Amino acid sequence: MDIKFLFLKLFWKKLTLIDQENAVKTKNNGCPKCGSPLHVANYDRLPRGGPNFLIDQKILRFSLCCSKAGCRRRVMPPSVRFLGRNIYWGAIFLIASIMKKKLNSLQSKATENIFAISRQTLQRWGHFWKNKFPKSRFWKRSKGLFSEMISVFPKGLFDFYHKFNKSTESTVIALLKFLSDLKLSDFSS
Repeated sequence: MDIKFLFLKLFWKKLTLIDQENAVKTKNNGCPKCGSPLHVANYDRLPRGGPNFLIDQKILRFSLCCSKAGCRRRVMPPSVRFLGRNIYWGAIFLIASIMKKKLNSLQSKATENIFAISRQTLQRWGHFWKNKFPKSRFWKRSKGLFSEMISVFPKGLFDFYHKFNKSTESTVIALLKFLSDLKLSDFSS
């Protein structure tokens, strides 16, 4: 798997533009609770695991807040850069999880070094993909969209999307768009 694109600023700019478009669409829809206009309420994130040019940079997480007094509900637009409340970049979470699945232990150590991710974190992500994701409300709602049975995550999702995309980069972007609606509440019983 060619992952050179992860180290290019253009890739991260594309993800930012997708997130900006999602924020505009969400803002235009108004508050999902009361229908009032939404105000911008962006905040800084300091994600982990990215290329050197992103380390220690504060990155805006696009966020909105209802303008109506008494509601003031926070609305989080879907994000391809941040999956849920994960402190790692979504693309890194995805790629490292795929690579961890198919690499032997020697290469797994290299993956830890490339992305600056501990072995415990990679194991936690493996547990998420193996045990939590298949049981999530998100996957139960979404699996009917696929023309074939997918049982190995995230590799099976990647392989499915790769059939329709010419490059690893475009496959990752398409998969991140699919996963962008994943929420913490999808994992509650």
